Amino acid sequence: MEGDITDREKRLRRRGVLRDEVNRIANERELERIKQRDRDIEMKQHSELERQRIEQIEIRRKARHDKDEVNRLKEEEKLRQKQDDDQIRELKERRKALELEE
Repeated sequence: MEGDITDREKRLRRRGVLRDEVNRIANERELERIKQRDRDIEMKQHSELERQRIEQIEIRRKARHDKDEVNRLKEEEKLRQKQDDDQIRELKERRKALELEE
């Protein structure tokens, strides 16, 4: 009867199996917790990169708008200067014409 397992040995083996099962489940839970934490970190990083990308787009849009505004103001100033020059030239021509009439 040496091949027979005593009740005590059966209980010890069963405890070992249960302990192994508990450890396996605990390890699986820990692994899942770590994976979830990693997913959360990746999502946070993705969100931050997306925020930075949008911020850069806004900065570029504003810079382009400001540049366009400066160019528009320069063009308006050139046009005003040309109109002033034309008006001065016209007044000089009138004055010259009036001087010739006298």
